[in-house]
Amino acid sequence: MIIDPFGLRREVEQLQELGVYVISRLHVSSSAKIVCPWDRLLDGAIDRVRAKAAGKPIAEGGGVGTTNRGIGPGYANAVSRDGITVAQLIRPEVLKQRLQVVVPVINCMIRGVRQELELTAEQMPEVIVSGAFDELAPIGAWLAPMVCRLHEMIREALMKDEGILAEGGQGHFLSNDCAVSYPSCTSSITTSNAVFAGLGLELDQNWIGQNIGVVKAYQTAVGNHPMPTYIGNEYQGTVQKAGGEVGATTGRKRDCCWLNALELREAARFCHVLYVTKLDVLRGIPRIPIATALYVGNHVPNPSALTELPETWEEYMLCQPIYGTCLPGWFQDISSVRRISDLPTEAKAYLMEIERIAGKRIIGVGVGPEREQFCVW
Repeated sequence: MIIDPFGLRREVEQLQELGVYVISRLHVSSSAKIVCPWDRLLDGAIDRVRAKAAGKPIAEGGGVGTTNRGIGPGYANAVSRDGITVAQLIRPEVLKQRLQVVVPVINCMIRGVRQELELTAEQMPEVIVSGAFDELAPIGAWLAPMVCRLHEMIREALMKDEGILAEGGQGHFLSNDCAVSYPSCTSSITTSNAVFAGLGLELDQNWIGQNIGVVKAYQTAVGNHPMPTYIGNEYQGTVQKAGGEVGATTGRKRDCCWLNALELREAARFCHVLYVTKLDVLRGIPRIPIATALYVGNHVPNPSALTELPETWEEYMLCQPIYGTCLPGWFQDISSVRRISDLPTEAKAYLMEIERIAGKRIIGVGVGPEREQFCVW
């Protein structure tokens, strides 16, 4: 994975202020790459280059709509062998040597972006090796007590038949290897396929337990992502508010969408069972549509309805939904329900339709934001 050590320190300090001390329990892999200060500098600037080339603002689809947290350039530099690992970060002499090689490469990028955007050196300054070292060395010293050969710790635990829960961030259609949403995606592979590589482990079938796919009762996206089932009517704000749909990293409001059966079916192939979250958010909506097919363009050509996702982002951005299923909603408060069998008939019918589309069993349902607000069979 890739870690912003400065962001990590802020989170740890926030926890400490709340009386939660995690440093002795938090383990950071020495193999992980880091987000460097120049990655954040380049992130937004590169997206502005994309927008300029597209001839329209980022907000109108001219760029990726990045979080500006440096993730993309950090991953790109890691893949191009111009990144810095945690192990290098915490060793001052190694870090100093690494910066001598990395900084000239980064400055080439900065000069190119600066020229393309017609910025001054003051607006987008180059990196100085000594300054970069003075900024990174202290954060490396802070991080050092938490750094370990994490893959070895995990392997030892697995050899003892201890359970390891690996949580994947983002979602299936934000994965870098997902063709239909590329380039409106994150910079890593977010599907379950990446678990062993991400943990630095060899693939061992005996270590694979239950793969739980987490799906919202509706869909959300932020940034310039294809959203053919965008709600857009009076229920857009209702769902957005009830679901607290604000990006945890950016604070941007997430766009809310009805379920897209084509996406659900594709994503469900990567898991064994499903856990549905935020079912309570759909309370009070009289009819809940589900898109069962797509068509391209502004008019519905009956013979050419798509029942599988297109192969490119460009084609997907032109798609419109065909709502082949529309289920009755429910108006009861389900936040205190703890058994799926006790849910309203309409809510259970909606869950059954999700199971039918996905071809996977639902093992649990979230009915509120609190830890204890969930239903099981």
